[in-house]
Amino acid sequence: MSSVTGMEEAKALARALDEATTSVRQRDEHKTGEAVHPWASWPMGLLDRLPVPYWLVVAIVTAIAAGEQLFELVLVDPSFAHVGPSLVLPVLALYILTHLRILKNASIEALNDLRPSVHVSDEVYERYARRLVTASPRIELGLLAVSLGTVLFFFIGLDADLLNDAGGLPASPMAAAFVVFTYTLLGWLIFCLVYCAIRHARALRGLANEPLEVNVFDQSNLLPFGRLALLGSLPIVAMILIPIVLLGPPRQAGYLVILLSMISIFSLFLPLWGVHQQIDGAKERVLDSIYRRLLAIQEDLLSQEELHAAALRMMADRTAILTKMRELMQQSPNWPFKDTLA
Repeated sequence: MSSVTGMEEAKALARALDEATTSVRQRDEHKTGEAVHPWASWPMGLLDRLPVPYWLVVAIVTAIAAGEQLFELVLVDPSFAHVGPSLVLPVLALYILTHLRILKNASIEALNDLRPSVHVSDEVYERYARRLVTASPRIELGLLAVSLGTVLFFFIGLDADLLNDAGGLPASPMAAAFVVFTYTLLGWLIFCLVYCAIRHARALRGLANEPLEVNVFDQSNLLPFGRLALLGSLPIVAMILIPIVLLGPPRQAGYLVILLSMISIFSLFLPLWGVHQQIDGAKERVLDSIYRRLLAIQEDLLSQEELHAAALRMMADRTAILTKMRELMQQSPNWPFKDTLA
């Protein structure tokens, strides 16, 4: 089978480079207009609306959690022999607040990158952007009330022990109020993280079901979907890893770790199902087109009794090109990730 001539390869390469540079110019032009998008200035949640820098909020909340756990540790273990359990709540608070800010920044960047590839009106796209970036203040206030009610129910209604087994709330009203405040704050952060993960996954799933621009040979425009889904699945992973790292493997309720692991996997792939289906559909259409062109070559070959060498070379070249295109298309990912095995 003969190969494509050098001149044809040069022309094909020139066309590819021209298309690539055109695509880069269009993306650069799009990025110059990113400042007009409103979602970059939207607040993430109630803590993001405070008139102080967000890093200061993170530092204060983490310090409050660490101070309360230190207070518990002094009550039960003044020698500080078992510090591990006291680190769980401060580390969780630091992780939650940091993750929420990282998720917001990643969502803003992904929304800017995905806008040319999602074929919906600006109004519809902005609704998805609002659901991805910002939380409802009413729901967050409701979660704060739920957290307070839960803490009061456990510590006053059930007289439950504290995390360090210090024997329930301290006798001092001021100390008891500090403990209740800290546990309420941390419970609220956990509830907000769960709410954010659900809201984010639902918004991403809706956006993934909208008409997308899919290129089966180059899916780089859809990679922000994969990054957002991966970030959205991290909270559940952290809820498993942080206690295991600080406290060790669970002696009981190992099934809970398995259940949370399965939920983490589903939370990664379910929001991307719409993207996966559209990629599969585009690949099926390309495969069908290649099949029909190869079939036409076969029929042309069988229909002619005598074939000249030039005609055979043309058929061989077309067959080689179509076969290579089919191979490249089949190797392209089925999910919006860089790995070709995805």
